[in-house]
Amino acid sequence: MKLLSLEMDGKVLEELYQRYARKLTSFCNRMLSNKEKAGDMVQEVFIKIIEKPNAFDTQQKFSTWIFTVANNLCLNAIRNEQNRQRLLSEHYIIDEQFIQHPTLDVKLIKTKMNIIFKDLSEKEKAVFIFRFEHELNIKEIATILNIPEGSVKSCLYYMLKKISNHLTPYTN
Repeated sequence: MKLLSLEMDGKVLEELYQRYARKLTSFCNRMLSNKEKAGDMVQEVFIKIIEKPNAFDTQQKFSTWIFTVANNLCLNAIRNEQNRQRLLSEHYIIDEQFIQHPTLDVKLIKTKMNIIFKDLSEKEKAVFIFRFEHELNIKEIATILNIPEGSVKSCLYYMLKKISNHLTPYTN
């Protein structure tokens, strides 16, 4: 899809918004733990698309590029000290879709996962969200985060090990 015509064709921008706004909002909300800020980030992503349509490399998948832009904007916001303090004080809510074992106390696991998620690094949070919520593959995650595929695999391995260790008391 050529984005060079974006300035002239509002229908293209509207179609892009319809396709990606919900997914981007979800991603940004998970990264920032703030729905209002997530909405602002999504608007910033689309402003970037309008202002710099030539920044898109047509050799890449568009979804990879747009999530890269969103991830970078979120990371910039997180690096702001005020956002860091806000993230530490807010209660992170994990979706029940991640709790699949019928005999586990969902509320207890959600509470524990909230605590674990807060302790993950920014990179681990991004990898977790991209892999398990957006179901992106290793290569796509590596491209978005601008890190080698091996780093994504390593991050996944150690992050899942960390989560598993925290959840061991709640398994059979």
